[in-house]
Amino acid sequence: MVYPAEVRALTAYTGLAWDDVAEPYPGFFDHPSGPNCTFEWALRKNGDRCTFLDQGGCRAYSCRSWICRTFPFLLEGTRLLHEDCPGIGREITDEEAFILARDLIRRREIEETEEVLVRIHAGDLGKVKGKRILIDGEGVKELGE
Repeated sequence: MVYPAEVRALTAYTGLAWDDVAEPYPGFFDHPSGPNCTFEWALRKNGDRCTFLDQGGCRAYSCRSWICRTFPFLLEGTRLLHEDCPGIGREITDEEAFILARDLIRRREIEETEEVLVRIHAGDLGKVKGKRILIDGEGVKELGE
């Protein structure tokens, strides 16, 4: 999941168009007022791989999103969780751990802010006439069929 500001940063960094960087998050649901909805954006993939990942690594590494910057870790409340990641496989230094902890806290702050904004914008669904929509922290966007 990526947020509009991250998509804009990636488009500026890579020169790619929005649709080449991101796509609607794939988890759509039917809203009682009619439209088929999803929340936020996902990095576009080529097959099962991120569009920025190639043999040499990430082509947008210095501009990577918060989810990429902090993977495989995430905070759930005060609990530190992690996913399996074949790329780690080594101990990290205290400095790397400090940077990662700082980034995880910042990521959580951004996610909480975005969630509040999405909830606010979700109140605008009654005004939407589109059949498929995406709600992010900037508002409600009508998507093509």
